[in-house]
Amino acid sequence: MNTAVIRYRIPGLGTPSRLLVFGACGLGGILLQVFWRGPGAVVGTLLLVLPLFLLSAKPWTNKPKDIGEEDWQPVTDAELDRIADAFKSSRHLDLPLWYRPVFGIPFTVLLAIPAVVFGSALTLPGLLATDALILLWPALNFLKIRLWIPREFEMVMRALQAARSVPLPPDIVCTPYLRLDRDEQGLRIPENARLMLEPRQKPDDLAGVQLQVAINKGPNGAVPYLYAVVLTHGQGATWRKASGFRAPGYEVEPGGDASYGTVVIRQHTEGNGYHTTPQDCARLVETAVTLMKTII
Repeated sequence: MNTAVIRYRIPGLGTPSRLLVFGACGLGGILLQVFWRGPGAVVGTLLLVLPLFLLSAKPWTNKPKDIGEEDWQPVTDAELDRIADAFKSSRHLDLPLWYRPVFGIPFTVLLAIPAVVFGSALTLPGLLATDALILLWPALNFLKIRLWIPREFEMVMRALQAARSVPLPPDIVCTPYLRLDRDEQGLRIPENARLMLEPRQKPDDLAGVQLQVAINKGPNGAVPYLYAVVLTHGQGATWRKASGFRAPGYEVEPGGDASYGTVVIRQHTEGNGYHTTPQDCARLVETAVTLMKTII
């Protein structure tokens, strides 16, 4: 979980010190406006504006700054479930209105209009509107939160969770994998996931059947597409058996080389076939199990 930390554009002082400077300048500026006729209005307004630079802050976001590390690691079922639950919870997040980036815009405009119309610091109404605009500027424009949810990763997780819902025979094991990155603090960040299906007793040249998700662009936006890849050591007997596998509604695409063989099993992409629904994902797992039984 990321802790919300105010990231000031000008580093150095802590928040209490910045607020103290802002309050002192605000009080001093208003006193100058009240007790120093003429120039005091302009000088006091400038004094009000001065500490705004100290309070200027970037919107807080939970999006991590990764370092480009891509490390696939096997994980437990519980870890995958935890990520899936986190995505479900994110659908119910309700960010308070005043933390949203656009919240301060209409109020800023409403205060700016009388400040301009009444002559800013040249008249009492203009001066009041200007002071209110300056004093409220940090609350209206700086205290903002931008929530980030990796939607493509969420689609990957939905497809894999549908695949994991299929009961497997006792002689087939499923191992989840996560692709992990690191942020600037060294914390691991999950970015992608896949599943590996393996028979408990398998030929020496069979690595397993990998289930992975591609994100396709559909007519209404991005959609998940789950497919299976048979991974073999070389293009020997197991690769040839997998290459000859056939199942209604699926394409079989042999590939790889003499060192590592691959056989892709994917559903037809005509019509709406570029999108695998939860039912399609479950059916692919059943097809992958049937495939493994034919090659071991």
